[in-house]
Amino acid sequence: MSVPRIVGMIPARFASSRFPGKPLALVGGQPMILRVVAQALKSRSLEEVVVVTDDDRIRETVEAAGFRAVMTSSDCFTGTDRVAEAVSRVAADWIVNIQGDEPFLEPQMIEQALGPLFEGPSVQVTTLMTGIREPGDRESRHTVKVVTDAQGDILCFSRNPVPFRRFPGGPLDIKQVGLYAFRRKALTSFASWKPGPLERNESVELYRFLENGWKVRGVLTSVRTVSVDTPEDLERVNRRFQTASPTRREAGRCRMP
Repeated sequence: MSVPRIVGMIPARFASSRFPGKPLALVGGQPMILRVVAQALKSRSLEEVVVVTDDDRIRETVEAAGFRAVMTSSDCFTGTDRVAEAVSRVAADWIVNIQGDEPFLEPQMIEQALGPLFEGPSVQVTTLMTGIREPGDRESRHTVKVVTDAQGDILCFSRNPVPFRRFPGGPLDIKQVGLYAFRRKALTSFASWKPGPLERNESVELYRFLENGWKVRGVLTSVRTVSVDTPEDLERVNRRFQTASPTRREAGRCRMP
């Protein structure tokens, strides 16, 4: 069996409804998208990291830092649709979809998401997930909750609290972490399907696999990251960055690949 070429792809758009220009927002004095690229490049599994965008300002920032960007159309329904459009121009057997709004991304998260793909061809898609610890996350509609079967395959995603608690001490409350790994075939299949009613109602793109009869393997991680969805989140991330150790602050600096 040949060794797969694995590429990280980071979808990034400028026109966010909640936070326009988010990928270029400064975290510790550096554009957030560049910090995510620098962290992803620490993964021992990735051959390359590519930013996928429809905005020239993001492309120019990425390329000026010495990294690669691929342009896509502006009408992609989800970040995974954007990655799927760009993958025809990227030499990759497996693709890791990395969120561009998590400047504290840990490289081990990438390795964890890839783990089940190395176990055999029966696993085509994975997503990270973690136990819910923060107060209010179970009820928050901004948090995507997941329920899995005994093998760890996802049974459902929901922004509502699931599973229903008929009695105390029930199953662990788990939420999705937005980092996905795909075999190339899975990504091209995803692009051939239209979003279904569950995907549209829950606004969870991986539902497209479940609605078309495919399985998604959930991988538990204990890593706690901080995503940036709003300007208020950016302030919180910058405060965390200022209190991080000098080594962690240096880790986020951009270097030429």
